[in-house]
Amino acid sequence: MEQTDFYTENRNLFRHFRAPVFHAFEQELAREKKLDDGFKFTFFNGRNNHPTFTVGTADGREIHGHSPYDPVREAEKTFENAAFDDEDRIVLLGFGFGYHVEHLLAKTRKNIIVAVEPFVTVFEEAMKRRDLRKIFGSPRVSLGHVMEPDYLAFVIGGGVSSANLPNFRVFTLPHFRLLPDMHEMISGTIANIRDYFLFNLFTGIYAGETFFSNTVENFPVAMRNPGIAALHGRFKGKPVFVVAPGPSIEKNMDQLKRVKGRALIIAVDTATKILRTRGIVPDVIVSVDYQKENYEKLRGVDTSESFLVPSIEVCPEIPRNHNGKTFSYYHSPATAAIYDPIIGAKGLLGSGGSVLTDAFNLAVFTGGDPIILAGVDLGFPGMKFYADGSFENGRSTQLIRDGKIELIEIPDIHGNPMYTYRSFHAFLKYFNASIKSIPNKVVDATEGGARITGTEIMTLSDAIDRFCAEPYDPVAILHEAHSAFEPPDAGPLIEKIREYAEVYDRIHADAEKGLRESKKALRYIEKNRFDSALIRSLKKVRNLEEKIKKQGEYLDFMSLALERMMVTIFHFKDDESLPREERYKGIVEVSRFTFECIKNAGGMVSGSFTELIKKLSEETS
Repeated sequence: MEQTDFYTENRNLFRHFRAPVFHAFEQELAREKKLDDGFKFTFFNGRNNHPTFTVGTADGREIHGHSPYDPVREAEKTFENAAFDDEDRIVLLGFGFGYHVEHLLAKTRKNIIVAVEPFVTVFEEAMKRRDLRKIFGSPRVSLGHVMEPDYLAFVIGGGVSSANLPNFRVFTLPHFRLLPDMHEMISGTIANIRDYFLFNLFTGIYAGETFFSNTVENFPVAMRNPGIAALHGRFKGKPVFVVAPGPSIEKNMDQLKRVKGRALIIAVDTATKILRTRGIVPDVIVSVDYQKENYEKLRGVDTSESFLVPSIEVCPEIPRNHNGKTFSYYHSPATAAIYDPIIGAKGLLGSGGSVLTDAFNLAVFTGGDPIILAGVDLGFPGMKFYADGSFENGRSTQLIRDGKIELIEIPDIHGNPMYTYRSFHAFLKYFNASIKSIPNKVVDATEGGARITGTEIMTLSDAIDRFCAEPYDPVAILHEAHSAFEPPDAGPLIEKIREYAEVYDRIHADAEKGLRESKKALRYIEKNRFDSALIRSLKKVRNLEEKIKKQGEYLDFMSLALERMMVTIFHFKDDESLPREERYKGIVEVSRFTFECIKNAGGMVSGSFTELIKKLSEETS
């Protein structure tokens, strides 16, 4: 079919506003073998001249993507009885030609709309046949195609925190029902998002400010080094080993000496000391923990021969004391929205809540195939927490044996009962959901530990013999990716950070005004002055709230520092049974508290950026 005049603009908007999804879409479209190959697509204009399509299956079925009569009316009917709260997140399994997304944009005011299209052929044809500019230009729409679960988690769960966990409302378009496994995978992704944020609720409340300060303090390391974006697909089709410190690794750790120089070894930070004492140097060390205690895992351990991959939120002592090379990455799209325009794209990595899940997701991100797990017990075989020689010298194992850890019974790789605890069990569920929905083969060569669904179980020795027959030099690949990076000039970078500091100064000032005005309104209420003076004061409060809300990604970036406030507001309810003055007082008190938190956070962010400018200026002078 001839491309329409808006095809190019559709693509340009898609690329501009959703670059990561656009590039993933382009890669899928270019693959020789893709999901679409098992289906036959027919594109045509229906009776009302609306473009639509059908999907034919190998067994002769033909499914209409939209009504051949009136797809616009069909979309209206789909949601005519659906009532959405503003906090609901609407997930469409299937984008098709965008009729349902367009209707939802018109029907709703604030809802985030996620549309996951499994067939890239359909999505490409939609851009050729329909004007999708309103969709691509809307900040309320999140688009994706069926891909790795860690990336789907970003598409579906972008902007979600433990404080604003939405109600996911899932609707399925007819052609998506041809893929029941994909439907199950996305259901699992949504469940993992819920589990992750509920599991990390108290971490977010009590550690948010530390997360944030680490994010700013680690900026110079991210500035001077490439991000994991430089490693995307670099190990496609090559064996990659992910090594954790589970007690089972004592059986086969020495086998990893055979891997060195023949395949990539990614170790979690907690395994590094154990490996180094046995003379094994991991190629990559992943570290994510925000706490200062995290540095104890690597204190005194020579990491200079390894490439460190720290998350931006990690305890700053980790990257600061590493004398080797580094690749940085983010967990939060809000961080990327602020930092990437200054220092270039570093790369987002989905997190299942632990350094191990990040290490696994890095292996998927690099294209590793197969991914071979070693020491990934996710439980306590022999009632041990870590292998001997761990950084914590057996203290965790003693807690198990003293009955100070609540135990959960699960099956091990042989089907026998084994114990784990709540955290490991959450990570096990993450692996079970993730592995079955990625194309990468995953081999469990732990030789013990929990049974992980979707893995092939074998000994580490057999895995090395089978998958490392054609060795490659992983360090050379890492060096090549790292050496291609050129750090940005400090001058323009400092000026951009100064602009950000000024934005947060303004947010701080507006919040300070709002705090004064809300206190004034509270005094009126306490004096029972429900008159024009109170109305004027409340209008000023509302106007300042709206002004601050318009700060978009700047406010999103502050979210970690605001986590306590977000949780408080999330749980606030306007109780209609209370007297009028008490209800007013409760509502205004939330505004007062909000302004106070934003004022404090805005001042902290501005001060952090100002201190960062000072450090960078001193280093470049």
